[in-house]
Amino acid sequence: MPDKKVTLKDIADRCGVTPTVVSAVLNGRSGRISCSAEKRELILRTAKELDYQVNIFARSIKMKHVPIVGLMLHLSEDEASNGLSSYVNNCLTNMTFAFNKHHLEVLFIPYSTEKEQLERLKNLTGNGLIGGVVTNIIPESHKKICNYLASSPLPYMVLGAPLVENIYCAYPRTPTLDCKLVELARMRGCRKSCQATLQDSKLMFRPYPFTNGYMWHTPPLTPEQVQAEKDNAFFAVMGTAVLNRLKKEAFVPRHFILVELFAFSHLIPENTDVILVSETASDMQIVTYAENSLYKWLEQGITPEKYAMPFQDSEKNFTIKLSQGSVKFDMKEYERNMTGQFELN
Repeated sequence: MPDKKVTLKDIADRCGVTPTVVSAVLNGRSGRISCSAEKRELILRTAKELDYQVNIFARSIKMKHVPIVGLMLHLSEDEASNGLSSYVNNCLTNMTFAFNKHHLEVLFIPYSTEKEQLERLKNLTGNGLIGGVVTNIIPESHKKICNYLASSPLPYMVLGAPLVENIYCAYPRTPTLDCKLVELARMRGCRKSCQATLQDSKLMFRPYPFTNGYMWHTPPLTPEQVQAEKDNAFFAVMGTAVLNRLKKEAFVPRHFILVELFAFSHLIPENTDVILVSETASDMQIVTYAENSLYKWLEQGITPEKYAMPFQDSEKNFTIKLSQGSVKFDMKEYERNMTGQFELN
């Protein structure tokens, strides 16, 4: 005979409170009722001991929302065939754990184009399968999905800084890294600098520092512009894979530094100038902010206070290793002189 399912009343009887109090505590709404911290801890501990399981679908009917959050992440064909990227894997893992704390399930929804992203989102919301969504966006193609989210009653959070106004979004900014790269360019005698990345398996170059401090707001350079500045500009090469592609295409700049994660430091060629980057605090801050914002929107109908919420890096996230010399960083001097000084024309 199967074990009897544990109910709110079972927990309430053990803790000497009402089922209403137990429900409020387990659903994160204990602030609305009279419940001491000690009693709250007792309820949570008892629920765990009894292995209480929340019936999320019964709860959704009562709360009038679906307790499932869609997590939409761009996944190109190359990434899909080679396994999840570290960004997708970390985002999926961190978001799932964060939402599960509030008894919200996460549905992973990969997409390769904005058209597919929009179609899948409309299908899921039209059939009432998700109660909210967290999504990243494609740099060159995201206005339609953002306009749809802005006009929809669906609670949402965009990961990234879209070129559309009045969109709830959270994104990283890297003034500390920008400062380091600008100072290194000065040290090499370069008056211009740009960033080299891979986007959909293609090399992409953008002027650096970025417009408004964000990559997607900065138009990419033409091949002619990059070729003309190959021996004069300073290049920030974002990852060992990018450096290997530059070598493969016989386009290694005269002045460059590699920017790589600590986790992949074993892949770095010897005698390569490098800035090693730890997992930045801003990454976890963005996950926490997105999860908290969407939870409040779903549970209490409270929208975020601001449309755009940038999170900044810090000095402790970086270690610089040069084959020769050293460099001193002055954030105040950088902030005074960054605008346009190193922009490629």
